[in-house]
Amino acid sequence: MILEHHVNHQVAVDLDSAEAFEGPEKLLEVWFAPNQESLEGTNKSLRNVSTAQWEQLLNIVQCKVLSSVHTSVLDAFVLSESSMFVFPHKLVLKTCGTTTLLVGIPKMLEIARTIAGFGANATPYRVFYSHKTFNCPEKQAPPHKSWKDEVSYLDSQFDNGKAYLVGDTTSDHHWYCYVTGHDDHEEVAAHKDHVISSHDETMEILMTDLLPSRAQQFFTDRLPGDANNAGFQHKQELLVGVEHVVKAETDSATSSDSEGATPACSGTCKADPGHVLGAYVSTQSGIADIYPRNKASVAVDSFCFTPCGYSANAIVDSGYYYTIHVTPEQHCSYASFETNVPAKEYGMSNIDVIEKVLNVFRPGKLSVTLFEAENNSLQDCHQFARHLDGYKRTDKVLYEFDGYQMVYVCFEAIKGRK
Repeated sequence: MILEHHVNHQVAVDLDSAEAFEGPEKLLEVWFAPNQESLEGTNKSLRNVSTAQWEQLLNIVQCKVLSSVHTSVLDAFVLSESSMFVFPHKLVLKTCGTTTLLVGIPKMLEIARTIAGFGANATPYRVFYSHKTFNCPEKQAPPHKSWKDEVSYLDSQFDNGKAYLVGDTTSDHHWYCYVTGHDDHEEVAAHKDHVISSHDETMEILMTDLLPSRAQQFFTDRLPGDANNAGFQHKQELLVGVEHVVKAETDSATSSDSEGATPACSGTCKADPGHVLGAYVSTQSGIADIYPRNKASVAVDSFCFTPCGYSANAIVDSGYYYTIHVTPEQHCSYASFETNVPAKEYGMSNIDVIEKVLNVFRPGKLSVTLFEAENNSLQDCHQFARHLDGYKRTDKVLYEFDGYQMVYVCFEAIKGRK
C-alpha cells in the first residue's frame, strides 16, 4: 500500500515541544477541481509538486516536515505543527501553535499554477478554513489575532467567501468557519455524480480537558537530541514495543492477507526515537485500531514529541486518511481527530468512530463537526446529536452550504467519567 516513506531524522531528533501552548489547529482545505476524476487525461495534479517545493510553502507557514508517506492516491506529511495531505485535486493543511497558515496562501496558489499545472489564471474551486476558539489569541501572529482579520485576509485572496461563527459564543468550544462557493453551476452539475460517488465527507472531533490518565500516554522523558531514548522512563517497556513494531512491519511485508494497522515506520526510523515511540503509542493507546483491522488496511505514521505531545497520520486503503494531534498538558489538554474515511464502507457508523476516539482520550468537553455532500444522508449525524454514551449534548447547529450539509454538536462529560 505504501509506495514510499521518508523521515527527516535531524528535525525529528532535535524537536522540542516544551514551549508549545496552543493546541487548537488552523485547518485549511483548498480544492482546485471538484474531484480527482475530473483531472484524468490532463497534466494537472498537486502531486506533481515535490516535497522540497512544498517545503517552500511550509517555511512561510513556519513548520517543518518530520516524515511523509506516499501512496498511489495521496501524499501525507507529519509536520512539526500537525499535518498536510496532498491529493491530485486538493490540499489539506492543518497547523497549530503560532503558525501563520493563511500567510502561505499566495505561495500555495503560485505552486498550484506554475508547478502543479493548473495554469496562470487558475483559481480554487472550493476553500474551507476553520478553527476552534484559540486559547491565547493574543499570542498569534497576524492575521490570526482575530477572526475579523482572518476573514479580511481570506477575502483578499478568494472570491465568494462567507464567514460563520458557529455555536455558543460564551463557551470555549465555539467554532469559526470560512467557505467559498462556486459560480460555475454548469461545471458543478457536470461533476456532481463524481463528488457523491467519491464519498465526500469529513468529520472532525475537537476535545479538551482530557482525562489525566489518558493524557499521560503522550508524555515522555526523552530529551531533544537524544537519539538513544536515554531519558525514557519506561525504557524496557519501550524496547518491547519496538520489537513488536518491527515484527508487525516484517509480518505485514511477507503476508498479503495479514490483518491490522502497519506502522509506516520501518527500519529507516529505528534510530529515530520520536517515530519509534509514536508507533508504540499508536498501538498501545488504540489509535491504530479505530477502524476494524479485518476490513481496512491501515498504515500509521506517528511521532511522539518531547517532553510531550503526539501527532499521527493514518492512511486507510491508500486513499482515505485520519489524523490525530495531542497536546496533553493538564492546564490546556487538547486532542483533535479528523477523518475523511466513509465509516459505512467499513461496517461502522460515525457514532462508532466517535466512541472509539473518545475511549482513547475521555475528554471533558468536545465538539463534533461533520461535512457531507448534500445528497448524502445526515441521519447518522442526527442520531449522535441526540445521544452519546457518557456525555450530554450542550449545543447543536445545522447548516447548508453550497453543495454540502454540516452538523456541529457539542458535548460535556457526565460526572464520574473513567
